[in-house]
Amino acid sequence: MTSPAPDWQARVDDAWNDPLSTPAQTVARIAALAAELPHDDPRGPFELGGAYDSAGSEAAAAEQYERAIALGLSGRARAELDIQYASTLRNLGRAEEAVTTLEASSG
Repeated sequence: MTSPAPDWQARVDDAWNDPLSTPAQTVARIAALAAELPHDDPRGPFELGGAYDSAGSEAAAAEQYERAIALGLSGRARAELDIQYASTLRNLGRAEEAVTTLEASSG
């Protein structure tokens, strides 16, 4: 698989910002965009985790967040992921893991 088109992030942003898109449609759009990335690119699972989260599919979101972490997501996206993942863990009844995630994130 090749590198994504230069407008990849803009298309992701458009998917997130479409007021007419249902949660399921957003997941489908983000999944298609994530599939454009190389399998080892952590941005895909990060964005897909957020889409699942927004659609109320916390277990699927957690799987994607964990994959993004394993693939080495870093920078601002990692800080965003840590907050989103901690919230997801809390929603899944894994509050202690949520606290640990946030403590590790704060350094």
